[in-house]
Parts: sequence; C-alpha cells; structure tokens
Amino acid sequence: MAEDKARDRVPSLDSARERNAVFRPQGPAAARMGFFNGLINTRDGRSGYRGSYWLSFFVGRFHGWPGRHRFRRKEPEVAVFLHTRIRVSDLDRSAAFYCDHFGFVVKSRSEKSPAGNQIMHLELPGNAHTLELTWSDDYELNVPEDLMHLAIGVPDLIAFCGGLETKGIEIWPGDWRETFPAGRKMAFVDDPDGYEIELLERT
Repeated sequence: MAEDKARDRVPSLDSARERNAVFRPQGPAAARMGFFNGLINTRDGRSGYRGSYWLSFFVGRFHGWPGRHRFRRKEPEVAVFLHTRIRVSDLDRSAAFYCDHFGFVVKSRSEKSPAGNQIMHLELPGNAHTLELTWSDDYELNVPEDLMHLAIGVPDLIAFCGGLETKGIEIWPGDWRETFPAGRKMAFVDDPDGYEIELLERT
C-alpha cells in the first residue's frame, strides 16, 4: 500500500506532458523554453520532464506579464520625408543629367501614373529621400528664375566643380577657383530645365 501511494504522488511522464501542453508558451517564449529545457536535460542526464513543467509554467507566465512592456523603449513615431517632385520637359534628358553628373541612380520608373504622367524616381546612394521626375505631354513647363533649388553636399567642392566644368557645366560664381580657397564654398548650377542645384562642401 505504501509503495502504491508513493507511486501515486510521483507524476507520470504522460501527465507531465499534458501539463506542458496546457502551459506551453508560444512564439519567442517557446524558443527560450526549448533552450533552457535542453540545458536541464543535459545537466541531470534524465528526461527532465519535471524541470520542463516548472520552466514552462514560469516562462509562460512571464511572457504574458503585462508589466514586461515597461522595460522596452518605445521609439517615437515621426513623419518621414520621402521625395521631392519636379516637372521636367524631357524625362530621359533630366535623368541622364542627374545620373551622369551627380551620381544619382534610377530607382523606379512608371510609364503611366494614375494621373497619366510618366514618372521616374532617382536615388542618390546613401540617401533615403528620392527625386521624382515627372513628365506629361499636356503640361507646358516654364520654370521661373530662383523658384526653388536642390542642395547636394560633396566631400571636395573644388574638385567636384572642376569635374563639372570639364563636362561643360556652367558654375556660379564664375570666379569660384579664386574665391573658394579663402572664402565660403558654395556653388550653383542649373539643370536642363533651369532648376537650380546648390553645391556645398560636406564637412
């Protein structure tokens, strides 16, 4: 009788598995439980079902504890500046200008947007913001002087301007070779449609 009572107090492997099925957590907690169960089984060389049961119980309870979120840092939600659009008179000509002279690459192209425009997104490697070029045959482009400008930073402005000049790009100010070494390094060039591009030396 005493041996029978002792056997009744020792949980069977089947009953332990049933309890594990009830308390077994899901997702990341399940992965953590499997890892620690492996350590328990390796340490004592046995099946480790008792340790698995209690570990399942406590890991599952902690994983579902609402207070755990207090230890996580919540990143603030902010708006993201995605792209700037400019109208162009020749999509391929403008794309070639920005890619050949300033290092842009074509990220995407759409032959017909919902509004009927042809659109090309240019990306400058290392930057998330893109330049959207838009063309449509029913839009007459007329860019007023000094309407807006793009600004691009380069590591060596004098060397960069020298490269543009050899390609026939006109640079303002015209005396930049004399003024840049001792003064403020800031230049302007125009794209094929007259949009200004400001060039600054990135420090």
